[in-house]
Amino acid sequence: MFNFDLLQLKIVPFFLIIDVQNGLFSYVTLQTDWEGGNYPVTMTFSNNYPSIPPVCKFPPGFFHPNIYSCGKVCLSILGDGWRPAITVKQILVGLQDLLDTPNPASPAQHESCQLFTKNLVEYEKKVRQQAQKYQSVV
Repeated sequence: MFNFDLLQLKIVPFFLIIDVQNGLFSYVTLQTDWEGGNYPVTMTFSNNYPSIPPVCKFPPGFFHPNIYSCGKVCLSILGDGWRPAITVKQILVGLQDLLDTPNPASPAQHESCQLFTKNLVEYEKKVRQQAQKYQSVV
């Protein structure tokens, strides 16, 4: 089993930064409520990879409609949509897209999904608070 432990997911424009040696993963999407955060992500690859997808997790309690309270990511390409040809880069881009564009049709967290669908202003406020909580030290 290979484990990218606590990869750092950081919101930078149009590119991914992956530092496998130090277990860091960064990406940036400027001008979103997620901007400025440095989000820890763990990607765990089983011995059966690439036949089965890695498990991707944010810290427990991470606020997002498609991330379970335990931190596990609910993303189609990591489940039924998995294909062995999917690359780590595609997974990381998928995570980036998921943060920016939650899927309310596949909720993993009731509170954040309710806010996203019924009170977008409050949802965006909580996302900005989380970005401050995980503020980049760089």
